[in-house]
Amino acid sequence: MLASGYIHYCQAIKNIFMPIISKYSNEEINNLVDEMLNLIQDKKVPVDLALIALGNSVSNIIDNNVPEQQKKTIAQSFSDALLSSLQD
Repeated sequence: MLASGYIHYCQAIKNIFMPIISKYSNEEINNLVDEMLNLIQDKKVPVDLALIALGNSVSNIIDNNVPEQQKKTIAQSFSDALLSSLQD
């Protein structure tokens, strides 16, 4: 099982982005996050590997789906949300 701090981070990210992404229901967001966390937990992925994989996934999503002129803004927003979740 992953460290509780990692799970707390994922819950915080979910809570931070839910108000921003209003076109998605809380249920849709919760279900996707729960599926990802369950996969990581079921495979007993070490925290460092999970963070590497999730970070690479975020980079890939931004790189392949966000217009060039918005990439840095989206990445900064994501980074700010991560840092904010650690200060709680």
